[in-house]
Amino acid sequence: MTDKDNIFQGLLKDHKRQVYRVCWGFTTNPHDVEDLFQETMINIWRGLDGFQGASSHSTWIYRITVNTCILWKKKDAKNVKTDAKAELVDQSASIDNKYEVNEQIQSLKTAIQSLKKIDKSIMLLLLEECSYNDIAEITGLTVSNVGVRISRIKVRLKEIMQTQSI
Repeated sequence: MTDKDNIFQGLLKDHKRQVYRVCWGFTTNPHDVEDLFQETMINIWRGLDGFQGASSHSTWIYRITVNTCILWKKKDAKNVKTDAKAELVDQSASIDNKYEVNEQIQSLKTAIQSLKKIDKSIMLLLLEECSYNDIAEITGLTVSNVGVRISRIKVRLKEIMQTQSI
């Protein structure tokens, strides 16, 4: 194995779950999540030679993941047209009342899906427990702008989830 292979394997081991969760946040179709995850891994592999260490590996990987997801969303028009709410109804029809937490999680996922790309990225990074500084570095925003956006996004998510429950 080359040094690049070893580095990539280590990054994959350390960050696989986070990358997968961010990909999951950009689509509701499990097959698309897998495709998006693979595309992200390819982009990480390709970019590995150019990594200069100006940021941490995790920040660099999140940036690649978010950018890959945003570009994928633009390229794949069918994903933009996905009716997440109809899918939620289909899925929740088979869920018992004892799974109310799962319904709330699905409702939150649907609400996040409806956000603008940058807001969706910010919220997914926040859910990944990235700091405001890391989110600012990944998105290219200022730290104060990230804080303001997060406050507004939370209000927007609450509004969306309230209208979903009506």
